[in-house]
Amino acid sequence: APVVSPRAHHLPRLAH
Repeated sequence: APVVSPRAHHLPRLAH
């Protein structure tokens, strides 16, 4: 899985 953000968990859609 691509690293979006450390606190984005794994749901970039819910990561504002």
